[in-house]
Amino acid sequence: NNDTQIAGELRDSILPYVVENFSTWAEDSSVEAIVAARDHFGIGGLSNGSLHTFDAGMSKSYDLFGNYMGLSGNGKERLVEATITSDEHKDLSVRCLFSGCGTSDGLIRATSYGYNHIVEVSNGRYVEGTNAWYQDTAGGHDWKVWSIEVYNALLVMF
Repeated sequence: NNDTQIAGELRDSILPYVVENFSTWAEDSSVEAIVAARDHFGIGGLSNGSLHTFDAGMSKSYDLFGNYMGLSGNGKERLVEATITSDEHKDLSVRCLFSGCGTSDGLIRATSYGYNHIVEVSNGRYVEGTNAWYQDTAGGHDWKVWSIEVYNALLVMF
């Protein structure tokens, strides 16, 4: 599956490269150091990228990221639920979940349902208005909507 491959590349190549070549909170490029600094790493996407955020990022790489932004897409809430409620991950700190969609976007139901489901099953770890936000923006499945939502997500993520 593509998301399993993406998750492997995040863990083995992309995040170590970022740490080695840019200033980050991780002490070194080892997976252990990245996990220790996960509150300062985020992953996000728009449309299909949102699906990868929830699958490759949140369900398969939860130990690496503390911040998530998924706009105009979800449908992966059951995978995320299995991860965030697992014994392996239930004690990891959580920093931010931001999701949103255009009011005339055909994915608005899936996006809002997925977000609400994740918040509901998180056992109080994601709290609306504290570390979890959902935003509907007038418009469709396009950059006009996403540019507003990305801006607002970045304000609360970092």
